Order: sequence, then structure tokens, then C-alpha cells
Amino acid sequence: MREDFLEDFDPKLKEEFFRSVHNTAQLVGLKELESFRLGIDYEDADCQDLILKLKSKPDAEHVDIISQDGYSIIKRYFKHQKEKDLLDKLYSINEKYIKKNKEASRAAYTAIVLFEDRQFDKARLPLLNVILHLELLEMQEEIFADSAYFANRGKNYLREGDFQDAERFFVLERQIDGEHWDSYENMAEVYSNQGRKDESKDQINEALKRVYKCWQEDQRYLDFEVVEEIEEKADEILERGRSAYLKRLCQYAHGLLYFFGAALLDTVEREIKSVSECKKPFLRDELTYYLKEEPGIIMDGDLLYLEGIENPRLILEELSRRGLKQHSPHSLSALKLAQEGRIAEMFFTQDEDSEDIDEDLRRLTHNELNLVLAYEELRKDVTGRQHHDLLLNRALNKNRVHAQEIVDIFTYIWNNLPRWEIGGRIAADLGAKRNREGIAPQLEKYVTAFSPPKEIHPPKRKIGRNEPCPCGSGKKYKKCCGK
Repeated sequence: MREDFLEDFDPKLKEEFFRSVHNTAQLVGLKELESFRLGIDYEDADCQDLILKLKSKPDAEHVDIISQDGYSIIKRYFKHQKEKDLLDKLYSINEKYIKKNKEASRAAYTAIVLFEDRQFDKARLPLLNVILHLELLEMQEEIFADSAYFANRGKNYLREGDFQDAERFFVLERQIDGEHWDSYENMAEVYSNQGRKDESKDQINEALKRVYKCWQEDQRYLDFEVVEEIEEKADEILERGRSAYLKRLCQYAHGLLYFFGAALLDTVEREIKSVSECKKPFLRDELTYYLKEEPGIIMDGDLLYLEGIENPRLILEELSRRGLKQHSPHSLSALKLAQEGRIAEMFFTQDEDSEDIDEDLRRLTHNELNLVLAYEELRKDVTGRQHHDLLLNRALNKNRVHAQEIVDIFTYIWNNLPRWEIGGRIAADLGAKRNREGIAPQLEKYVTAFSPPKEIHPPKRKIGRNEPCPCGSGKKYKKCCGK
């Protein structure tokens, strides 16, 4: 509106005009306008910045802030169709309230005049400012309920090299969710780029502390890939050198061998690169050096295998006989859980039925067996049935009444958990894949349906009462099957 537009008006008329303009803002209290919105985009950075500005100022200043900073937003969103919709509602209000609420009717009429005459451009703002303010408040509720909004804004500024604004948003992120590691990781990166080394180290150490706390308490909501990414940033910020990185790769190799049993160095190197998505190149000699130091792994030339495996080369021979290569379908999280010995958590995460099966097996064997113990014994049956039969006899000694149920559980474990002689794959998945590809599945090579023995056989040779029980329980024979 021109500054000199009302110069020739009588002072009383000018006062009446501005009062009428102000009254138009009260129209949003009517039900006809309660749902009218400009339709602002919640991803609009100008809207987001205006919300942050409003939130940092007292309520008494909000009207002035909206009047000053909201004009460009209104111009962007208040297009022809929006103006037409608003005018239709104003005409409706004017006609509806002309008798029962003259003040509302007069305000609606004033608003119509303002919107239909272009020279009243800025005099239209009181009503539009209130509508914008209401919409910004709705938007504020949504973005302040989720720290990810501030994290994303901060990361955008970080990518652009605007470290001051990046820090501002990461501070806001932390105010909303101070328990999360994300803001500490982000702040570490900001400080690192600014050359604030000590602060950067403090932040990345806190990020590691928090992310590992989450991993230990409940890994179901965290992929270990996230931890590895933070570890890689920590390698740089803490100047830890290559040893920390290579030691982590060896831990993943240890987890991989839980699914393979034994594998050649070529295979381990290939699969670790694939699963962990290694971002840093390394030499085989470097990896080999630290593999020799990794607890639980035995190296025999180029062959790596888990401690306790009697004939690791037999696994590779059986794999070759079946015409299969070793391949890990498992995530980095599964490898890390296996390396940490958290096998039950790994199985429960991968298959929701596993927890129920574990509970059933404990019940049926009076807590003598569980899913993990049964699996680790059964997977030793690379070529035959010795371990299966011993384990089944042991279980049936505890509960002959529910023999078929126990057998069904063993069959499920054998066919639905990773097996060494088929390269760490799951037999049921392998059979399904071959069927889809139209290849003769020859399922007898992979899938087995067990059946209970006709009778429980005693050991064939005489076993001393103080010798380890052949069932694999770890107890003396006299306190187990020799009772």
C-alpha cells in the first residue's frame, strides 16, 4: 500500500479504516475460517527459520516478527486459487452474520474490499498474518517433536561448510534428545572442521560411549553399520591409526566364521569387504597379522577356522561336493553379535519364531537344552548324524512323551538356521531359491526331516563314570546320561 494513500483522509476516517483492518484478524475465530491454511511446505527453510525465531522470542513480540518476516512467505503461498477460496469464505461470512453479528459482517466486508483492491496490498496482512501464525504453530509442534529435523538441517549446513549454523542446529537437536549419540557425532565433525581438536575428541568419545550403550542394552533398534561409521570417524578424529580399523575387521571375520565354521583367507577377505562395506583399502598382510591375534580364530596357512572344530577341511570338502561357494547373507549386526557371543539375541532378531522355539525347547528338556546349544551341536553334523542322534537321545531321555515335538524343533533348527556345509546359508532358503530359478533342487542334500529313533541306545563302548559325557553336555558321564 502506498505510504501517502490515506493522507487526504479525515483523521476519524483513517482511524476507522485501520480499526476495520485490524478487526479482520478476528475473523479466524469463526468456524468458517478455522480450517483455512496457506498450505506452507514443512520443508521450507524460511518457514522453519521463522519458527525458530518465534520460539526464541517472547509471545508479545510475535506479532511484529510475523509482520516483518512473514510477508515474503505469504506472497509465495497466497496464490490466485488460495485468494479465491478465502474470498468465497469472506462473502459467506458477510452474508451469514449481517444480522446476528454486525461486527463480524463488517470485518468480512472490509477484508473483501482489501483483497479485491490491489492498492490495499499490505493492509490485507493482519488476517493473513494470523493465518500464517496458526499454521507455523502447527508446524512447530511437528518439527519440535523430532530431533531428526534439526539433525538434517545441521547436516545440510555442515555439507555447505557453514559450521556456525550447523552447530546451532545440533545444539537444538541435543536439547530435544540429549540421550542420543547423533548430536555428539555431528558436533565432533563440526569442531574437527573448525580445528577445535580437544572439543572434537570429547564429542566423538561421548558419541561412542552412547552408541555402544544402546548396542549393549537393545541392539534391535540399531544396525551395527551405524556404529562402524562412528568408529571410522573416531579413527580420524582420535588419530588412532590403522590398527583400530583392522582389529574391527578381524572381529567381523570372527563373526563370519561362526556361520562358515572354516574358510580360506580369500573368502574371508572378500566377504568382510562386502558385509562391512570397507571404505579404507588394506593389504592382506595387514589383515593376516591381526587375524592371528584375534581370540577364537585358528590359522593354518590360508585356512581360518573356529577353535574347537576337529576337521575344518571337511567343511570345505563337503561344500565343494555340493557345488556351493561360501557366502554370508548376514548383516554386520549379526556378525558382531556372533563375535560377542550374543547368539540368542542374533537369532531372536533374525526370526521372530526363534524366541518361542527357544522357550519350548527349554520347557521340553527341563532347561537342559536351548535353541543356541541345540544349534551349535547340530551344525557339527557336516556329513553324518552322529551329533544329531546323541543330542536327540539326550533330549528324549528327559522327555519321551513329547518326542515328536522335540524332533520337530530339531528339524526346524537344522533347516532354518545357518549350516557350515552349505556355506553359511539356510537350507530352507536355498531350496526356495533353487525352486524359483527352475533348478532341480535336490533338497536331500540340504534339507532333512528327522525322525525319533525307535529306542534310546546306550553308548557302544564302555565309558568311565568320570569321563565327559558323549552327549556333549560338558558334564561327567555319571552325572548325565550314565545316571
